[in-house]
Amino acid sequence: MQKTVSLVRAVRKFRWVRRGVEFIARFEPIRYVLFKYCDKRYMHLTPVHPFDNQYGIRTSGFLPGSVLRLPDPDKKNTAYIGYLGVQPSIMRRALNVLPHQDNATFLDLGCGKGRALVVAAEFPFRSVIGIEISPELVRVAKKNAQVVAQNFPERTLITVVNGNALDYALPEGNLIVFLYNPFGECLIRELLAKIETALLKKDRSIWVVYINPVWGHLFDTSSALSRIHAESVPYDPREIGFGPDSSDVVIIWQDAKSAPGNASKEADRGIVVTDFGRRAELSD
Repeated sequence: MQKTVSLVRAVRKFRWVRRGVEFIARFEPIRYVLFKYCDKRYMHLTPVHPFDNQYGIRTSGFLPGSVLRLPDPDKKNTAYIGYLGVQPSIMRRALNVLPHQDNATFLDLGCGKGRALVVAAEFPFRSVIGIEISPELVRVAKKNAQVVAQNFPERTLITVVNGNALDYALPEGNLIVFLYNPFGECLIRELLAKIETALLKKDRSIWVVYINPVWGHLFDTSSALSRIHAESVPYDPREIGFGPDSSDVVIIWQDAKSAPGNASKEADRGIVVTDFGRRAELSD
């Protein structure tokens, strides 16, 4: 009985501490200090990714959502996931599936420190843009973009914007919307509605590239989009230990009017959500 009471007290204490952290994170100077402390701590706990050593940038580590920003009072953004960089090998595999890269804009919603943007800049996109709500992550992503621009001046410049991804107007022309499980259900629904509206207004092609598509079934319900690719992609052997697993699911949708009739043979496989809603897998 005494052990049960002690456990309950410990849980309550943890909740009060977490609420305290979330409250003080409302104030930007304090949040910035908190970010610097947590980022440094988590960077020490996890090894530097080989991708960072290759480019001389800083995209490693993990940061919980409560450190990055406090949810809005209306609770619409309570499912901000936190920061963890996508594996470059998964990104490259996904982008190699896409056609017409030279006349399309790559848009990363919830770009974090910008790892996906750096990979996208390896491809001949017309423009590469990242939207991130955390000003602290934006500072890091912009520094990484500057390093890439200095070392690879022939590549497409990376633009990083600080703001709410759903407030940002979708760029004109052909567009690749990239997601690495950045939001919860509410924001994914809003994004889908925004994409559907964009397709109604202008004749264009839009692709949605979703890695770890926990809410991918929402895109499947849209008559404006057609699923063209689904695959479970293993990490490059050099990336093992730098991510939460050893593979990731990649699903790609394209606007229905432009989608090819010959989708990949695994494109229709179902999505199974595991690990308490944090991981998507493909059904057999």
